[in-house]
Parts: sequence; structure tokens; C-alpha cells
Amino acid sequence: MDTVQQAKKNFSALRAERREIEYPAKCKSVNAKDKHKEKTLCGNPEVLFTDYVQQKEGRKKNNLIFFTDSIYIWKDTLCSNYAYVSREGIGSGGRLNICKDEHLDKDDPLLTITYYTKGKVMVQGKEANLESFEEAFPLLKAEVDTKRINVPSDVPSDSDREPQHLVHLCPSHTCQLQQSAEGEYGPAGAGLCRI
Repeated sequence: MDTVQQAKKNFSALRAERREIEYPAKCKSVNAKDKHKEKTLCGNPEVLFTDYVQQKEGRKKNNLIFFTDSIYIWKDTLCSNYAYVSREGIGSGGRLNICKDEHLDKDDPLLTITYYTKGKVMVQGKEANLESFEEAFPLLKAEVDTKRINVPSDVPSDSDREPQHLVHLCPSHTCQLQQSAEGEYGPAGAGLCRI
């Protein structure tokens, strides 16, 4: 069975892997909540969790978060599936800004995906954009799983190697994102190419 058929078959099961972070009543401090969140994420790798904040008008989706031991495969997959991506390094990880056009407006990205070398990935943005990411997550995860399976045995594991910058922004529109049609994960002809 090819990867696409397998992904479609497992789509319903993967959708069920989205969960909400629920804090026990004893978790009142920020520190206690952070420890509980870390334990929950590490105990459920590559399961997408939704984190909410309580506001006057009710609960609001704050971010999406998951843990992985394949951070660089996820980074490569995200860069290859979104059209307009800017990257920046931060302390112990990096940040991907998913933008709406080639101008790469970092002040108003559609999504900001922050990843840490220890495996935590946090997705932030407007609620509608977070919901779009939730819908795309099962297919992204299937692609990551395929890449993980297809890594030759003589290649160091993801956690042992330095990040490889396989995708860069191209200043012209001569490079095309490998996607079948506009709108699947963003506009076609994204200005990204592999190096």
C-alpha cells in the first residue's frame, strides 16, 4: 500500500490523536502547570494538544503543542509543505513564520511555529489558522512517518545530528513548491527550493 493510501486509511485514527491539555486541580501555579504539560507531552509523542487560556469572555485557543524525537524531520516537512516560510534561530531551537505571501511579513504571520531541540513544538496564530493546522496535522504526521521510515540505517538519528538547511527562500519565483494545486497548504509556486 503506498504512502498516500496509508495516510488516507489512517486519517480518522490520526484525527483522534488531538487532545486538550487538562490540568489537575492541584496545578495552580505556572510552574506546576508547565511541569504537568511537559510530562503530558513527553508521555504522548506526536499527539497534537490544544492549550487554552481562560479569558473574561470564555476560553480561547492559545496554541497547539506536541512533542517529537524527530524535530529536524518535522522542520523539513513543515518547510516543504507551506508556501512562504521564514526561519530564524532562537536559543535552543528555532522559529518558522508561515506567511501569507512572498513579502514574509514577520510582524503578521499566519502561524508561528517554535521548535526546541529537546522536542517540543508549539504552533501559535489566530484561531482559524490554528484550526487549519489541526486539519493538516494528520497528513504532515504521515509524511514525517514516511521520511522517518525511509532514512537509511547509516544516517545518524535525528536527535544526534545537526540541523540541515535543505530548504531556503528563493528571491525569485522561479522555484516551485512541490505541491499539486494551489490551496492545499498555501499558494503554488511558493518561492522555495531545495539545496
